Amino acid sequence: MATNDVEETEQIIPNEEVEKVNEPVSYLFIVLFYFLGATCFIPNNFYVTANEYWMFKFRDPHIPFNNSDTQKTTLQKKFTAYTNMVGSIGMILFLFITFAISKKVSLQKRIVGGMFLLLVLFCITLLFVFVNTDSWQIGFFVIAVGISGLFSASTAVLLISLFQLSARFPPRCMAAQLAGQSVCGILSASIQVLTLLAAPTVKGTAGLYYAIATGVITATTIAYLTVSKKSEYLQNKLENDPEEEEEEEGEETSSKKFDIVKIKRVLRKLALILVSLTLCGVITQLLHPGLTALIESSGKGTNVWSDSYFLPVCVFLLFNTMEFIGRELSNHIQLIWLTAVVFCCDSVVRETDKLLMNCYMLEQTLPLRSKELEELDSLKELIKNKRPTLTAAGFFEIRRSTLLSLLSSTTTYFIVALQFNSL
Repeated sequence: MATNDVEETEQIIPNEEVEKVNEPVSYLFIVLFYFLGATCFIPNNFYVTANEYWMFKFRDPHIPFNNSDTQKTTLQKKFTAYTNMVGSIGMILFLFITFAISKKVSLQKRIVGGMFLLLVLFCITLLFVFVNTDSWQIGFFVIAVGISGLFSASTAVLLISLFQLSARFPPRCMAAQLAGQSVCGILSASIQVLTLLAAPTVKGTAGLYYAIATGVITATTIAYLTVSKKSEYLQNKLENDPEEEEEEEGEETSSKKFDIVKIKRVLRKLALILVSLTLCGVITQLLHPGLTALIESSGKGTNVWSDSYFLPVCVFLLFNTMEFIGRELSNHIQLIWLTAVVFCCDSVVRETDKLLMNCYMLEQTLPLRSKELEELDSLKELIKNKRPTLTAAGFFEIRRSTLLSLLSSTTTYFIVALQFNSL
């Protein structure tokens, strides 16, 4: 059993991946992937979050604009939800399209094309800031929602392409890309607060806000093109596709790499984690920013904080900050690994019980006083006497019920502490 596990591990983690971990990489590429990751998520964090600007664009043009007004028009209520819906559809659609064209369009063309499309769309968005759209608000609404869909499409292409590129580098580059995606939300919310302080008008604030986003994309695109032209190391990573090299090794190697039985086995083991990630992502997308952008302060209309700074600080900045903290804490807190260890220990005991049950079922099919039946009885006695019991230093047995016991004990003592506090 142990030998088979080692062989499967060697097939799953080839020697090339082990060498990649130890491969030296310059800090230049780590910084580059950091900015590439941030650039990839700029549309998600910059486009819709300029809430005051969009409320101004879709206001009732016959009434003077007042950000403290709680009565919103139909377009104001629907804009964030529509952009979120169209953006999600565009993201999912172009994720599949990117996978389909990955063999036909080179990685370099997809990355440069994705960043160039982001740059063009932000330039168009910046241009519309200074265009009077009061007489054709519905048409501008359709254009704005359509631009949101194009943003998501370009983000999907760029996201998949960047992950393919970072996978060819040491893991530190992919970690830098993921960190850039996390910090991008904090930077966008912070920049929004600073632009509100720097520019007193709605158009001035939105213009400065989108100009910064356009500048970041431009700088990242220029930096990437410069490095890709001058660095032979990056050129080699862009030209050499590991998947194509594997295909050239023959059909036998390819069949070993893509064993459907192993894939199903891995998916069964990761089913709980995958379902949890899916539910978390779907619920988050349903609530933020489609519904959270409509949150208003209870003191709206009484002070500047409630009118202008409440939404960018308490909704966008707080959300992105807590998301970043959660991602970073997951790298340090061992609760996830503790849960995984508990499930692994419980699986060992469950497999032993299952093996014993199979022995009882097989016993009914064998003839009496046969040699096979005697060997089966010996196996049953061995399982009963040597049944594995995994404990925490001998204090208690580790099973799935251990997690519920810990949770119930913690809750009980917490309630007791609250009762003492109320006395």
